[in-house]
Amino acid sequence: MRPRRPLRSVWLGNPRYLSVYGLGVAQAMSILGHWHRQVSIWDSANDVRRQIEEMCPDVIWTHMALWPPSGALSAAEIADILGRWKRRGTAVFLHDGDPKPDRAVSVDVGSTFSIALVNRAVVDDTAWGIAALRWPYAAMVQKEIAEPTTEWTCDLLFAGFLRIDESHYGERTSLVFRLHQLLGPRMRIVNAHAGDVNNRMVVADVAASARAILGCARPEVPGWIDTRVFQYPGAGGLLIHDGAGEFLEPNVHYLRYDRDNPVESIISLVERAATAGVVIRENAFAHVQRHHTWIQRVEVALRAFFGGGA
Repeated sequence: MRPRRPLRSVWLGNPRYLSVYGLGVAQAMSILGHWHRQVSIWDSANDVRRQIEEMCPDVIWTHMALWPPSGALSAAEIADILGRWKRRGTAVFLHDGDPKPDRAVSVDVGSTFSIALVNRAVVDDTAWGIAALRWPYAAMVQKEIAEPTTEWTCDLLFAGFLRIDESHYGERTSLVFRLHQLLGPRMRIVNAHAGDVNNRMVVADVAASARAILGCARPEVPGWIDTRVFQYPGAGGLLIHDGAGEFLEPNVHYLRYDRDNPVESIISLVERAATAGVVIRENAFAHVQRHHTWIQRVEVALRAFFGGGA
């Protein structure tokens, strides 16, 4: 049963990584009128217990809880803390936004979490041993498209990890490097592995300024949706992508490139963006802000646990 008061909410995760999920949940909980705080898994176990106890949460959103970085609390320590709150009736959400095949699980998920929020198709909704909900990424809430800035003006921009030696990123890394060879200074790459700063907090500026932004699907993971599908169109950007699932309509909300002939297709769409950009940007911004912000995602998760309206 949903309390007849604002929910008390905790995000327990790794704040050293600028997570759009963490930012989005915080924004949505605030807009919805709930009381929310962040607790870091880099703090000691006793400090984390105390900070969570201070909130006495109805909801705990977790980040990297099963796969914490070295030096942070261990998965076992995190599970012990979360399990106590699950037994007290708190909604403890497991977030699995970017599945990787090498992620081993060392704790009893069923004793620790209430519902898994997964960014992929839910074929077996008990794969984690708990109920699972398809829960893609989303856009930050934004009231209007920003003014363009000269700092981010370019014909094509890609922001994200590039690692040629990993199968997860190898294909898109090769594609991005080939496009950069062809477009030269017309293309801008923001790559944390090359020392660039994570630019998530300037998405509104980037989206309004770049002629187009590139994203890539992961067809080997059924139902997985790239965060860029919502992040950039939701800020008024023109997205060039090879698949947005059922969430965006090609030529209405974004431009879809040919996965079988990606380089030539993307180059052609970059030129098309010069004329098609204004209408698509406006369509995409209105659509994503209406249906796919973190407010909608948070409401879906809360309804799944509490029932009724969020």
